Amino acid sequence: MESHQKGKGLSAEVVDLKQNLTDVTAIKQAKNEQLQTALHKVGDDLHRTQDFVLHQHELSFNKALDEAAYFYNVPLNEGKFDVNKDFYKGELVLVDDIRDEEGGEEFTQLATPGLDNAGGKV
Repeated sequence: MESHQKGKGLSAEVVDLKQNLTDVTAIKQAKNEQLQTALHKVGDDLHRTQDFVLHQHELSFNKALDEAAYFYNVPLNEGKFDVNKDFYKGELVLVDDIRDEEGGEEFTQLATPGLDNAGGKV
């Protein structure tokens, strides 16, 4: 009789443990879904922020070009102006040709889709 009671007690305990496991699994899945939703929101926010920063950068760059053209009478449409060149050691050179002083490695710029290194269409 005593072993029968023990068996019933163990059986009830197993049922309780199974229910607890089911509850914990459901909570874990709900938290995982919340985290996935939050992750997607952060990704969307990051994308919008990157777009905003890039847009502001482009506006500022265009403003600086307009100011240079206005204040210094720099004609931007004559072909002398090249955004792919920079001053390096007193010379105007292609950005791709500028080497890192310390490591001797080439300075790399971000590639612009659809344009070659000289700014021409690919």
